[in-house]
Amino acid sequence: MTWINLLIKNQIKHYIYKIPKGDSIILKPSNQIIIILSGISYMGEIFINKEISPLAILSTNNIFNNNNSNRKVYYKITALETTYLLSINRKTKNTQIIIDQNIAQYYLKTSESYKIINTIMKQKYILNRVTQLLLILCFKFGYIKGDSIFIPFQLSSQNIAILTGTSKNTITKITNKIYKTGIINKIYKNIISISKITNVNLE
Repeated sequence: MTWINLLIKNQIKHYIYKIPKGDSIILKPSNQIIIILSGISYMGEIFINKEISPLAILSTNNIFNNNNSNRKVYYKITALETTYLLSINRKTKNTQIIIDQNIAQYYLKTSESYKIINTIMKQKYILNRVTQLLLILCFKFGYIKGDSIFIPFQLSSQNIAILTGTSKNTITKITNKIYKTGIINKIYKNIISISKITNVNLE
């Protein structure tokens, strides 16, 4: 509760929102600073034609500065597991000074989350995008059991489609092909794992 203690101490007005697993919240352009207090989610940029572009996979202490002046786009955060957001108005008295003094290290961490999506989207072939996404999620958030790593949250075809910039139908075909290799597996209820991790070559 470091962020909350800091805000209370400096009498800075703030709001906390809960996004249950599988739900989303829409963020329209404003002067809000959004901080992930806990949970894992992903953020997409939605355009006027309803097209969505993946931006980042977010986790604890990641920060989003919602100050885009382009009114033709807005943002959507979808919870992969129950997520708590902290919202602060940058224009509130003393907010900018207090926040800027404590935020730099977390901006750096957040930039890495954006780089992950950029790296995935640079892949020409959808098969490579999906494979890289699943590997990254396993090694970034997964837990080890035996010789396997499990992603600790359910990952639907729709979520994978958004995070790789493709359609749900395409993802169904691609993931079936990936699962047939026997290295990346869907166990039950969209829980995904990597088997025989000692044999996985990341180069």
